Amino acid sequence: MPKKTNLLGLVAIIAAVTAFGLYSQDIYLIQVGTYAGIYSIVAIGLNLLLGTAGQISLGHSAFFAVGAYTSTILLLYTPLPFTFTIFASAIVAGVFGLIIGYIALRLKGHYLAMATLAFGLIVYSLLREIQFLDGGAGHVGIPSLSVFGWDLSDYKASYYFVWAIAAVVYLLTLSLLHSRVGRALKAIREDDIAANAMGVPVASYKIRVFTLSAIYAGVAGAIYASYLGSVIFNSFDAFVSVNFLMMVVLGGLGSIPGAVLGAVILTFLPELGRAWEDYRLTSYGLLLILLVIFLPKGLVDLFAWFNRAEPRSIRPKPDTAGRVVEN
Repeated sequence: MPKKTNLLGLVAIIAAVTAFGLYSQDIYLIQVGTYAGIYSIVAIGLNLLLGTAGQISLGHSAFFAVGAYTSTILLLYTPLPFTFTIFASAIVAGVFGLIIGYIALRLKGHYLAMATLAFGLIVYSLLREIQFLDGGAGHVGIPSLSVFGWDLSDYKASYYFVWAIAAVVYLLTLSLLHSRVGRALKAIREDDIAANAMGVPVASYKIRVFTLSAIYAGVAGAIYASYLGSVIFNSFDAFVSVNFLMMVVLGGLGSIPGAVLGAVILTFLPELGRAWEDYRLTSYGLLLILLVIFLPKGLVDLFAWFNRAEPRSIRPKPDTAGRVVEN
C-alpha cells in the first residue's frame, strides 16, 4: 500500500479516535475502545508478519500472554514501575519471538502454522499448571496504568494513552515498510528462494520479523494486564490467536490501516451482539467465508472496488495514422 495512503489512514484513525473520546460519555464504550487500541497493536505486528513477510502465526496469544504475565509478576512482586515493566515485557516476548523465528527457518505454510499453534498451546498449558505463574487462580490487584508517576487510571486517560502507543507502533511499522527492510520482507513473501538468490538475507529477516511482531504483542499484553487489573490463563487460549488472525484478514493483509480497522470491528462487534454470544464462533466462520468470497483482500479492497466502479473519462483515441479522432 502506498505511503501516502497509510499516512491518510493514520490521520483518519487519529481523527476518529479523538472524536469518539471527546463525544462519547458512555464509560463502557470507551473501555471497549481502549481494548480495541490494545488489540490494534497486536494486529499491526501480526499483519507485518503475515501480510508483509508471509509468515503465518497461530500462536500470537502466547506472546500476548508472555507480555501480560511478565508485567504482572514484576508489578506484584517487585517495586518496579509500569514504565519499566512494559519494556521488560517487550524484551521477554521478543526473546520468545526470536526462538520461534529460528523454528520458522525450517518450516513453511501449514507446518509453520501448526508449530506456532503448538507454541501457543504450550504457553497456555504452562500458565494453567504452574502455580507461581497462574495455577488456574490468576492474579488480581495489578497496579493500574501509570507513566513516570502520571496516573492513568481514569478511563479516558487510559483510552488516549493506549491509542497513543498504537499510533507510535503504526508509525514505526510504516517507516519499516517503506525502507530497505520492508522491501526485503515483501520479496521474501513472494518467493524466499528468489529473494535469497538476489542477496536478501532471508534467515535473518525472518527471525527479525518474528521478534518484532512478538515485541508488539508483548507491549500490548503488558498494557492489557494493567488496564484490566487482573489476568487469568483463560484469557489467552487458542481462540484469542484466531481472533487476532481474523482481525488481520478482515482488515486486509499487508495494510496497516486495515489491521487497525479489523481490530476495532472485531472488538466492538461481539460487544454489540452479546445476545448472540452462543453463536459467536459460527458468525466468525460465516464472516470469514464471506470475506474470502467477496473481499479476498479484506475491507481495504472496498476502496479499490469503488475506484473500479467509478466511470472513466472518455478520451480521444488516435487513428491508425496517429491522428487524434474525437468521439
